[in-house]
Amino acid sequence: MSRTSARGRLRKSYKTVPDSAINQGVNAEPQAVWFSCATAALIASLEAIGAIGKWIAVPPNVCPNVVAAIFGAGCKPFFVDIEPERQGMDPERLSDIIAQVGAVVAVHAYGTPCNIDRIMRIAGQTGVAVIEDCAQADGATFSGREVGTFGDIAVFSFGKGKIIEAGGGGLAIVNNMCWAKNLENIAGQWEPGPEPDASSTLSNAFRTFYNDSYPGRTQLGQEPFFALMQELAPLFRARCIPDRIARLAEARGHRDALVLARRQKYRWYVEHLADLVHCVPIPLLDGAAPWRFNALIREEQRDTVFRSLLASGISASSWYPRISEFLPDRALLSTELPVARHFERGLLNLWVDDSTDFQQISQVCSRLKQELLVRSI
Repeated sequence: MSRTSARGRLRKSYKTVPDSAINQGVNAEPQAVWFSCATAALIASLEAIGAIGKWIAVPPNVCPNVVAAIFGAGCKPFFVDIEPERQGMDPERLSDIIAQVGAVVAVHAYGTPCNIDRIMRIAGQTGVAVIEDCAQADGATFSGREVGTFGDIAVFSFGKGKIIEAGGGGLAIVNNMCWAKNLENIAGQWEPGPEPDASSTLSNAFRTFYNDSYPGRTQLGQEPFFALMQELAPLFRARCIPDRIARLAEARGHRDALVLARRQKYRWYVEHLADLVHCVPIPLLDGAAPWRFNALIREEQRDTVFRSLLASGISASSWYPRISEFLPDRALLSTELPVARHFERGLLNLWVDDSTDFQQISQVCSRLKQELLVRSI
């Protein structure tokens, strides 16, 4: 693929720290900087570490806002395949391309921590900063340690459908104090505001594009979708309204109970679906804070089953497809993505949040069993 730079607006430059100083502030007290949404926090974090104009390693099975933030910071995505156990960035594939990137966005997908310790070691060998995307994984742990405490900066979300849904808001926690002043300066220059309408606009456009064109006709819409991302990216630039910060911090105090309830619901799905042949629940790994329940359905059945569940009023999704397929080649680089492709063609997501109780889960599982039984005859 072409390594041409994605088109973007010129960004104000910020004083950055020399690479030789990157690891010197790691053990200082973490610092919190609040934003209107996680997308804004990720844009500011990328700018704070001096990544403007560089390639950013990121997995392909992510929310479109992650990539919009990369473009919004004047960077370009380098998609790295995932590994099957955790559905996060494959450290081996990252190692192959680490010399070509200026930063790593390590996404803890679906609430399952990625192999963040190995990613940190690989990035540390070349002095590349790591930003943890914890938007779907607030409260998750890896080897007994909370996600968001490994990377140079960690980003959290309080938007719709997240572990802590508090009407929007984003948080960047700086673990490496070399970047703290930069991030504070950037946030200080942005106006306070609520979660921007750009977030729902982008999500709706992505969903429509996916439903109407994927996988056979995405090429026809790649340029318009790329243009929309670039158009919306500057609209995310806002810090958190000061009056909301205390409420968001208070909401985080209920996080552990929310995570526990989600884990219980996830296990309920697993118990109810354990005897199915054509539906394989993704194991709930130790430390996961499940965003949704995930199962792999046979590729030739998944879309039909998915649409049937939606038609019957059941909340379900099939996230995430490889977002690299929604963008023109000139806007990205990528490794081969066979594992991401396997998951996108078979993954089914079901709800484990407060909108779902155990009775509803039983009903959903019964309906799913019926759908799979009909299609296996």
